[in-house]
Amino acid sequence: MRSRLLLVVALAMLPILIFTLITASQEYMRQRAALAQSLPTDAALLSRAAGRVFGIAHEILLITRVQEAIRSAEEPGCSEGLRAIASLHSVIGNMARLSAEGDVICSARPLPGPINASDQGWFRRAMESGEFAVGSLRQGRVTGLPVIIMGMPVDPDEPGLGAVSISILADSMGALFRAADLPPSYSLFIFDARGDAIFSAPGEAGSPPPDVLSALLSGRESLKTEGPEGRTVRFAAAELITDGPIAVLGRVEAPLRLPLTLTFLAGVGLPLLLSAAGLLALWIGVERMSLRWIRHLRAVAIAHRRGMVAVRARDYEKAPLEFQDLAETLNSMADSIERRQTSLQEAIDLRETLLREVHHRVKNNLQVIISLFNLQARSTTSEAETHHLRNLQAHVEGLAIAHHAAYAAPNIRNILLQDFLSELLAHLGQLFGQDAARTIGCDIEEVHLSIDQAVPLAQLVVEAYAMNRLYRTGEGDAGRASITCRGAGDGGLRLVIDFGKLDPAAVKAGGRGVLSRSLIGGFARQLGGRIEPDQENRDRIILHLPPSDPPVPVAGEAADPPERVGQPAVL
Repeated sequence: MRSRLLLVVALAMLPILIFTLITASQEYMRQRAALAQSLPTDAALLSRAAGRVFGIAHEILLITRVQEAIRSAEEPGCSEGLRAIASLHSVIGNMARLSAEGDVICSARPLPGPINASDQGWFRRAMESGEFAVGSLRQGRVTGLPVIIMGMPVDPDEPGLGAVSISILADSMGALFRAADLPPSYSLFIFDARGDAIFSAPGEAGSPPPDVLSALLSGRESLKTEGPEGRTVRFAAAELITDGPIAVLGRVEAPLRLPLTLTFLAGVGLPLLLSAAGLLALWIGVERMSLRWIRHLRAVAIAHRRGMVAVRARDYEKAPLEFQDLAETLNSMADSIERRQTSLQEAIDLRETLLREVHHRVKNNLQVIISLFNLQARSTTSEAETHHLRNLQAHVEGLAIAHHAAYAAPNIRNILLQDFLSELLAHLGQLFGQDAARTIGCDIEEVHLSIDQAVPLAQLVVEAYAMNRLYRTGEGDAGRASITCRGAGDGGLRLVIDFGKLDPAAVKAGGRGVLSRSLIGGFARQLGGRIEPDQENRDRIILHLPPSDPPVPVAGEAADPPERVGQPAVL
């Protein structure tokens, strides 16, 4: 309801709002474009003014290097010629003639002592490139004032002749830029082609970051970046002379506000404000009267769907009548489900009790048979008859232990393999004597069996035990039988049955060995598994059992039982 009403009002106001926003956006973009374009224009104007100074210096050096007295570096004509040329312009601090090694040969001003310029970047670049080169701002060694030194070779084709240089007073450059009356938010820099600062007048915009300076030197006209204190700064560049230094002008961008016209305020703002107030009132009313109860009842229904039938709708007496009826219906349905679950649980508990009693009585009956076998074995004097009776007794012991494990387990359908095998081996050790100890290890954390799986597995273990007891030849560990149980990759089990070191002739001659292997194969098929002979050890077989159903949780217990690490059962 709320969304539909909001949509209707929004559609009614949409044309006026779109028209106003388009008009305001166009004005905003026009102002932004004009402001962005003004910086490259200012940079170009400043670069032309500064470029005239560099251009004049370049032309003076071209004239100077062809003067014969200066070219030959003969005194006093060299110094007088340089002095005469330097006096033509007030921006010139000094002029000099240098040898190829950087030593000053003659100067327009008197030298304070020997001067060598071979360590200065402008001299090295001029001699290497054979062209006009500009140095950075530095303290003049002759004038003692801040100067910008420029120079070029006397003859590019004869580097051995040396170079001529000219020093431009930095004050004259600063006076030029001060005349431009730049605001405090501007910064001005002059960089040579290598990115070294020749002149700097930093303002609030700061200096350009290395990546911005690199882009400007590569030919970009203007770039925007983040400056000091997180403010947006735009930098623009313009060449002073062709393939020479560039002037970089920076400016802190003042944020533009989207223009809000009177038409927008009167024609759109007031209706939107009234519509928003009405929508807010409707929103609160629908929330209080409807939506919060829908959310509450929906949460109750989701809880019931997930089996949490104890959850009930509450405080619904304050809700509208329709939601009161729905809440009472949900609570009544939950009561019915809870009663039904209680009844079913009681029936399941009764069934469990009856099954436990059945397993207990079967175990007791089997115990009677075991006692009869035991009495018969003690009363006979024939060793072969005693042997057969003990074997039969062992098989019946396996059946009895399986039924005992079923009714003793927390859930009769989930028999823990580790505990079951440990109890079985303990009884076999008591039956045949402690010297016949055997070991079985289970390396998986939880293995559960049903009674239908426990019975054939018990018979299989008894037969493996009998094979080792009858036909083993080794002593100690070499003669011990073992059954190792591990998890397989498909979720099933992998049982490795090692009969120990057996006498092959005795196994082949005795019918009991053939029978035991036949019985083991039958028990494996009853378990639904398959037997794979071990090619490396003929006295060992590998039994693959399919995955069993997951363990069924006992009533009142968690669906996922806590982890339990299986321990080897040793007699």
